[in-house]
Amino acid sequence: MTFKKHTITARILRNYTHDPDPNGYSLINSKDKALFEKIENIVMELPPSENDWDIRKLWISIPRGSIDDFSSFEYYRDEGMTYEEFVEYWKGLYPDDADWYVFQYEKSSRGERFLAIDNLVLFYGDEYKGFRKPAHYHTDLLEWLVRTIKDTVDSVKAGTYHERVLKNLPIGYRRGVVKRSDVWESGYWSKRKDLDGTTIKDIRRFTELVNSGIEQKPKGRLDSVTVNSYLELCSICFRIRGEDTSGMSIIQQYHTFADGRDDGLLNLDPDDSDQLRIFCSSSTSHHIWEIRPGHTFSCMLLCPEYDEHGWFYTLRGCFDRTDFIHIALELNSMGIPLQVDKAQKVLRALRGEDYIGIVPRGRLPVYCEHLFPEHDVLDCISFNDEIMEKFGDKISWYEVNTFYPVNDDP
Repeated sequence: MTFKKHTITARILRNYTHDPDPNGYSLINSKDKALFEKIENIVMELPPSENDWDIRKLWISIPRGSIDDFSSFEYYRDEGMTYEEFVEYWKGLYPDDADWYVFQYEKSSRGERFLAIDNLVLFYGDEYKGFRKPAHYHTDLLEWLVRTIKDTVDSVKAGTYHERVLKNLPIGYRRGVVKRSDVWESGYWSKRKDLDGTTIKDIRRFTELVNSGIEQKPKGRLDSVTVNSYLELCSICFRIRGEDTSGMSIIQQYHTFADGRDDGLLNLDPDDSDQLRIFCSSSTSHHIWEIRPGHTFSCMLLCPEYDEHGWFYTLRGCFDRTDFIHIALELNSMGIPLQVDKAQKVLRALRGEDYIGIVPRGRLPVYCEHLFPEHDVLDCISFNDEIMEKFGDKISWYEVNTFYPVNDDP
């Protein structure tokens, strides 16, 4: 990507941060390396922004720019869009006068120095390594960063930075929480849609499991678990999920409806419990136990566990809550010693008693639960204008971390 001098606007920076090389870029020419070191020297005028870490973080902003900076209307006109629709489209993508980012400089424990924006590493200051691409056309971006970081650091030293960020940071860049029941009442989505077929009877039965301690290791144990007995349970789970298993062997079902990466599980003696025990203690792949394949946030796992008391199972992965609790209820009714991960959080969600996390505009809501430790969040949604219209007055907003002044609390 080539940057024209002095034309860095929100569109250009967003395009860059949304489609980078995942390993970051190594700087290869002397001018770019000098610019990196200039940025490094500027931020080193400040103390670390996090205790015990060689890290400097700062909020930086970049103007949205004019609509001409965004794109040429001719292209969209050829696609059948009116100029008014073109303007609406532009403002929909860039609703604020400026985009805001968290800039980060860090020197790692291994001595690597890098610059990042919103936790995305852009440039490394050390020598080129094979797994990174060399940076060829980034001088103008680095020059813009020099100017921006210099102005921001000067404002920190002048004592104006903190209030400027709090005053100007749009609400869409903040984190907040809202009660699930308030979301239901707002009509943003309905209780019926959220429960997705989970009945009052299901919730009552699942409540009994939670009250019995299903989230803890079970008291009972199985004397033996084999590959065959495990696959038989998987078959039950597939049927509960609505899969048509008729005419298929349990191994065919595993290949069809599970993740399929068995890591050698299917090479074991299917009736030898000792072989499975040794396998479970040595294998580190969770894909083996995925009874619902998917990403880390969306897969479901049924894991055989062994300890000094014997065998039991652990059910993990509550993204599809209806299947999750139906499987838990069925396995429990069969007398299977079972531990259900996040059972209490799931129950609070079913009752509408939990909180949903609001993550900043444009950020993917998956893998963001850790941003809300005080509220033990299970689900997150990205900020958008509709949530402000529907239940904005019900959101509790977190305090903005401006990084400076540095919090000296232990």
